[in-house]
Parts: sequence; structure tokens; C-alpha cells
Amino acid sequence: MFGFLRIARHRLDDGDRAAYRAHFCATCHALRDFGGRPASLLTNYDATAFALVVGAFDAGEPARARCTALPIRHVDVQPLSAPVARFTAAFTIALADAKLEDDVADEGRWWARVARRALGGRVTRARDALDRAGYDVAHLDRLGATQRAIERSGCGDLGALSASTAAALAAGFATGVRLAGRPDAEPIAARIGSALARYVYVVDALEDRAVDRRRGRFNAIDASIAVGGTEADAFALARAELATLRGGIDALPIGRSRRVLSALHETLASRVDRRERHGAPSSARFATQRGDCDCACAAPDCCADGDGCSCCGDCFCDCCWWNRERKNKRANG
Repeated sequence: MFGFLRIARHRLDDGDRAAYRAHFCATCHALRDFGGRPASLLTNYDATAFALVVGAFDAGEPARARCTALPIRHVDVQPLSAPVARFTAAFTIALADAKLEDDVADEGRWWARVARRALGGRVTRARDALDRAGYDVAHLDRLGATQRAIERSGCGDLGALSASTAAALAAGFATGVRLAGRPDAEPIAARIGSALARYVYVVDALEDRAVDRRRGRFNAIDASIAVGGTEADAFALARAELATLRGGIDALPIGRSRRVLSALHETLASRVDRRERHGAPSSARFATQRGDCDCACAAPDCCADGDGCSCCGDCFCDCCWWNRERKNKRANG
């Protein structure tokens, strides 16, 4: 995860965009309160999606507070109850550590080792907090060694390969809404967490195939094809998980957050459509800006070329905005 669940800003109106920012800031403040300012650096859009679901049951309007990153600024922060804020922070830290551990095990990345050491005791505190909240921390262990063992076994079933990630997120979302005082919503939240996890696992594998081959890394799509699967099967699974996500969002007893989560669903659906039509980007350059695009600029080399494209018109999606900015800078010297 970490970056996949960013909502395209053009899909949000002003009110929904403010609500999205308020939940982002709430996640940042929760991390700071749990692990200090260094922990707030782990704030990300994926954790914000989690906060949108579990925090939707906390009553209250956003309140002004000092920005964690720049204290001279004041930002709107969505109020989260103490148990929800603590769990959101602990879950984010634990997942970050699991991702770093995987990076160390797979490629021995030095910066991942440094980052894990920097997190230090915060990870132990996070796991303790998760355990006290009723979350089975064994799910986190299965994200590491167990997942690598499945991958080394030659398994090519995408459902089995994504099972550990799906179980970890399903349990996390279910625990979060229970802490928010809505145990009746646990099954719905679990479906949302599982669907998001499987979607991210499959689409990440689709987008990373070329890089994984070049670096000699395991790729779930190649493993699936090796045992008779097809790339079309992967896209079908991603769309099935999107349908589950859509059903979960519609079933949640929430208000404004539903519109923001619906925008997330639309963003993820558009990403699958682009990948199926155009494949993974042929260049990593400007990939972040191009990632939210819904127009013709979604073509792999359209916005990534040196001169930019001419098909943006008045479109206000992120890739077109970025393309116009680059053109303006060149034109103005």
C-alpha cells in the first residue's frame, strides 16, 4: 500500500475536499500524539482512507488546531475518539514496519534498515496497543515470513497470494469500527478492508511487472500466468474487489464520508481502466501526477514526454494541471 489510496482531487467538491484534508490531518495528529513528531512523518493517504471509515462514526465537526508539520499554521482536524485515534496511529506504524521489514528481506535496502531502527520502540508500543485493542497481531507476522513462504512455494493463485494482506486489513478495519462504538458495522468494515487489500495487491503487481522482472523479484501476475492464469483474470479480480468495496461503502451508516469514499472508489476504478487500456506507464517520470488522470493523457507516454501533450484542454485532473504548469514554465523561460 502506501500511496495507492489517494483520491483524485477533481472528484471532490470543496466541502468533500475539506473533509478529506481534515481526516488526513487527524491521522497526522493521531500519529504525533502516539509516537511524537517523527511518527507523524508516516502520515499517508492509505491511513487516511482507514480514518475515513473508522472515524466516520465519531460525532463532531472539524476543529482548528496547529499543524503538526508547520505549527505556525492552523488546520481543520476531524475529531477522533481516543481509542480510535490510538488504534489508527498504532495500525499505521505497525503496517509501515511490516512494509519496511519486507523491503529489507526482499532486497536488503539499507534505507529500510535505517527507517526500522528509527521507528525503534514505537513499533513495540504500536503492537502492544493493537493487542490491547483486541487486534490479533499475528496478522502482522503473516505479512512477512508467511507471505514470503507462500510466494516461494510456486503458488500462482492470486486469492491465496493476497490472503495475508486481506486478513490483516479486514481485521484492522473491523477492530477500528468496534472501537468507534459500532460493532454492528464490523462485517461491513471487514469487507471494505479485505477488498482494498486485494485490490492494491493485484494492481500493484500489474503495474510493477516490468520492474520486478528487471530486478528479479517475485511478481504475483507472472506467478499466476505460470500456472495457467491470465492478465485478464487479474483485472477481473481487481474489478470484483471494487464491486465489494462499492457495496461496503453503500452499506456503511455514515454521511459525508460516504461521498469521499465513493470518490476513492471512482479513482481506483479509473486506475484499473487505464491500466487495462494502456498498460503500466513506460516511464516513471511524472507518474505521481499522471496517476489521477481520467482523460486521454492517461496514455503511457502522453504526459510523460518532454514536450507535454496538447489534449488537456480545460481538464482539471492532476496530470493535466501538472502538464500545463510545465508548459507555462517553459514558455516563460
